[in-house]
Amino acid sequence: MYSNGMRRARRDLRKPITRRLVATMGLVVALVGIATLPSAAQEDSANAETPSAVAADGVAHESGTAGVLDRVVVESANYQGALLSLHEEQSALVVAQANLARATQQIPDLRVAARGLAAAIPSLDQQIRRNAEHREVARRDLGRLVALRYTADAGSPNALAVFGDPDVFVEDRREQILLEVAEFDRRSTFDTADRRYVTATQQLALARDGSARIAAQLADALRTEKQAAERVALAEITIPELEALVSQERRMGRIAETDLSYIALEAYVTAAQNSTVAAPSCGIRWQILAGIGRVESRHGTYRGTSLDLSGRTIERIIGIPLNGENSTAVISDSDGGRLDGDVEFDRAVGPMQFIPSTWAAYARDVDGDDTADPHNLYDAAGAAAAYLCRAGDFHSAEGTRRAIRAYNHSDAYVDAVLRHVESYDEISVSVNE
Repeated sequence: MYSNGMRRARRDLRKPITRRLVATMGLVVALVGIATLPSAAQEDSANAETPSAVAADGVAHESGTAGVLDRVVVESANYQGALLSLHEEQSALVVAQANLARATQQIPDLRVAARGLAAAIPSLDQQIRRNAEHREVARRDLGRLVALRYTADAGSPNALAVFGDPDVFVEDRREQILLEVAEFDRRSTFDTADRRYVTATQQLALARDGSARIAAQLADALRTEKQAAERVALAEITIPELEALVSQERRMGRIAETDLSYIALEAYVTAAQNSTVAAPSCGIRWQILAGIGRVESRHGTYRGTSLDLSGRTIERIIGIPLNGENSTAVISDSDGGRLDGDVEFDRAVGPMQFIPSTWAAYARDVDGDDTADPHNLYDAAGAAAAYLCRAGDFHSAEGTRRAIRAYNHSDAYVDAVLRHVESYDEISVSVNE
């Protein structure tokens, strides 16, 4: 028969052991890019007289070249460098946003996993202690039963006294069989407790290792989240600055394989667009204005000057006095020297070489700064378009020659302008696109 202690130990060994599981997850990132298309033209040089003064009408219009010039290729190391920096910063932003999203998604799961493992470890510790106790009890009982059987087999009644009256076991061989069954049961109980002890110990080791790994992953995710958020914030400040720099350097660059700066091209295109609105029947194209600008001042670069970002020449371009010498007409001062600095005779001024009296009739404020400035190519090209449209139309070769000749009464001048117009026709920019 079993003792009460043995029965309690057997019941304890039948209690179940708890198990727990943990999981984590991850994300992927992608990049983007952009492209442009090429264009071409060629260069020549010439000089010419300035247009005569005539009456004019019409209104000025805001520049509207957005999208029209997107495809022209600009030759500029500064522009390419700024564009590269912009692309790198945009790529960095994409990566930072992906890292931030991944970390933000991982952190809650990692915290849940960490809490689960933290709760599992004490439970596993308790199981290990309990199974160790059960194993020890079974081991002691097994040792006593082995000793009891040995003494019983040896016929020593006094050895059986620890479990009851030895005479009871000696009287009936049945008690010997019960001892064998009890020994087998306690050995099974010991093996079960030992197996569960080993299993719980392994699970505890895994839980502690998992807890350490989850803690490291959580720390890494939190660090990544902080760094990515800072990088996103920096990129959101830097990218607009780089976009502004790219725009500035692009506008300061030169159109590939041409003698046109971006600003000059934009000024001519803007003037043609405005003329299409103000005088739809005129039909002037930006190439006509570019041909005249090329002959008059090399697009605002005569004698080494250049255009600033606003389209104004860094140094004023002032022609010779119109005093009858050097094959010029005599035109006395008409503006008190305000535009040309000459109070005795008028002089042609600006990149489109207007004389002050003609400018007074055709002045335009195309760049929207509330000042009509003949030294600003946007304004000057707009005024030139208005003048040319008043002088003729551009729907025929005859009308085109007539209008250009009105700008300067010279067939050689007209021929020079048209040669440049032909080269600019190769540039793929249309105000009707």
